[in-house]
Amino acid sequence: MGLNDAAEPARSSSPRDVIRRQYLASAAGDLEALRATMVPDVEWTEMAGFPLQGPTARPTK
Repeated sequence: MGLNDAAEPARSSSPRDVIRRQYLASAAGDLEALRATMVPDVEWTEMAGFPLQGPTARPTK
């Protein structure tokens, strides 16, 4: 099953389905769908070399 499959991934909480939904939402530019896959207080660090590199980031509402 690739990212370009026509069928939407199942709404399960399996890591595979969550990651697939994140990639699809990101590719579509759908920030709300991307946020729906994350806990409200999600945090991450952008790697060096990326436009937003540096300390932990948190999405804003």
